[in-house]
Amino acid sequence: MSARTPAVRGSTRTRIRAQRRTQTSLPMTPGHPETGAHDCRRNGAACLMAVLDVATGKVTGRMAGRHRSEEFPPFLDHVAEGTAPGTQVHAILDSVSSHKSVEVGEWLKNSARWTFHSTPTPASRG
Repeated sequence: MSARTPAVRGSTRTRIRAQRRTQTSLPMTPGHPETGAHDCRRNGAACLMAVLDVATGKVTGRMAGRHRSEEFPPFLDHVAEGTAPGTQVHAILDSVSSHKSVEVGEWLKNSARWTFHSTPTPASRG
C-alpha cells in the first residue's frame, strides 16, 4: 500500500434494538437511586454499517433494516462515492457471512480498485 492508498475499516452492528421502558422511572430521592421498570417494549431492530477512513478519520455510515448480502454492496457503492476516482481502497472487514457471499464476491470482481482483507473469525466475535 502506498501512502496515498486509503485504508478503511468496516464494521457492522447487527440487531441494534430500539427499546423503551414500559413504565417511567421514579426520580432519585435522598439515599435512593433512580429506579426503572425491569421490562422493555421492543420497537424493532436495525443494523449499522460504517467505515472509518484511517488516513482522514472520516466515518461514513448507513442504517439498514437488516444486514444481508443484498444490503452490503449498495453500502460499498455509497462509500466509493466518497473516494477519489481511480484510488485503490483496502477494506478491512470482519468475517460476517454477508461479507463473504457470492453477491459481494461478484461486486468485488467488478470493482477492481477495492481489495478486501478479513480479520480472523475469532477476532470478529464480541
